[in-house]
Amino acid sequence: VIGVGVSVLAAAKAFVDQGHEVVGFESSDSFGGVWDNSRAYPGVKTQTSKDLYRFMDMAMPDEYPEWPSGEQVLAYMTSYAKKFDLTKLYHFNTTVLSVRRREDRKNGWILKIRSSKGGDDEMIFDFVAVCTGTFTSPKCISHPGQDDFVRTGGIVKHSSEYKDLSNEDIQGKRVLIIGNSKSATDIAVHVANRGSRQVTISQTRNRWRIPYFIFGINAKYFLFMRAEEILFPSWKKPSSVFDKVVSILLIPLAWLN
Repeated sequence: VIGVGVSVLAAAKAFVDQGHEVVGFESSDSFGGVWDNSRAYPGVKTQTSKDLYRFMDMAMPDEYPEWPSGEQVLAYMTSYAKKFDLTKLYHFNTTVLSVRRREDRKNGWILKIRSSKGGDDEMIFDFVAVCTGTFTSPKCISHPGQDDFVRTGGIVKHSSEYKDLSNEDIQGKRVLIIGNSKSATDIAVHVANRGSRQVTISQTRNRWRIPYFIFGINAKYFLFMRAEEILFPSWKKPSSVFDKVVSILLIPLAWLN
């Protein structure tokens, strides 16, 4: 298994339970993935309640709030790995350089790995689970005039680098957030609370903004159910005439939100 996020912990545990010999590789020195303190931005917390964002065989602690913080999620993941003895399976500070099929026509894969101690090595496995996620590498963009903007004192940062900014970098400044997903929204609010003069979000298309509570009711009771697929057809295209009719009738509710 490659990676140390939520999915890889679940995969490693499942493979061990099925009697497989499991080996894990991770380029960093600890579990966590996007929840690791070195990558998470200040103020991050889950957008899913703790009774849904959890492993089936271990609940989050009772003292955790409904929407745990990034630090709490990281602590939960670490305790899960310790409880089921998954730490011993891992080679930390080890990078997987390549994955290729065996050359002797037998089933399996050859992994070329490199540890922080130096030196490359190859290992053979029957199966490989790549659980590095879609947010492993920051996706940065460059616009015309960006270099001049930086030269004159402007700051351009990826969301994964937001934690590196001081209050002096933000207070009294006009801040542009490019993107409109969860990290963009979280950082926009955080920047505003840190004293920025103006915060603007640039987006290619609008996204639904779902509050934690709707009319005093936890949003999970509205969203995490079958009716959600009809209420928000952009997530799942209606498959029947009935679904399309219901979706149209429910549009005012979506607008109200």
